[in-house]
Amino acid sequence: MLKHRETKQRGIVLETVRNHTDHPTANTICEEVHAIDGKISQGTVYRNLSCLSEDGEILHIKVPGADRYDLRTDLHYHIICLKCGKVIDIPFNYLSDPDEKVANATGYTVFRHRAVFEGICPECKTEKIYNPKEEKERVKQYMHWKKAAAQALLLAVGTVMLCAGALRGEAATVLSKAIRLCLECVGIG
Repeated sequence: MLKHRETKQRGIVLETVRNHTDHPTANTICEEVHAIDGKISQGTVYRNLSCLSEDGEILHIKVPGADRYDLRTDLHYHIICLKCGKVIDIPFNYLSDPDEKVANATGYTVFRHRAVFEGICPECKTEKIYNPKEEKERVKQYMHWKKAAAQALLLAVGTVMLCAGALRGEAATVLSKAIRLCLECVGIG
């Protein structure tokens, strides 16, 4: 794999990630980079985060809310607090057993797996306002809205495809039924 060429902007973005131990969001990195050099645009920061991740210099962590970045590139796990959004490394070794089992079961060559655990951090649990029943309900509601957002996306894409005449026959019928189901699920149909 070809490495991307090093630039002043990429160096500033990498240094900004290196200054963090808290798995910063791209937005946090953008703000800090912009404070260092106001001429570096948000697009440049995002492009450089992507390049640094592709080159293996940082780790891109996909979590609910906003993706995060980590200077640690070894194989390890993360946990996110569903209340405050804090992401931390989990202090135990990477387990390669699932990789081997999946490879044997599927025939794939498995390089790694990624797992992000979700829970409530000790700080949020000690807050007087924490209520486990309310938190379970909040997570349930979050998952409902996540599903509704996916359905809305399907609805939008499907409608555009049908209007554009991109689908015909059975495919158009199936998509029409899926769109009707989406509309019913979000309470429109």
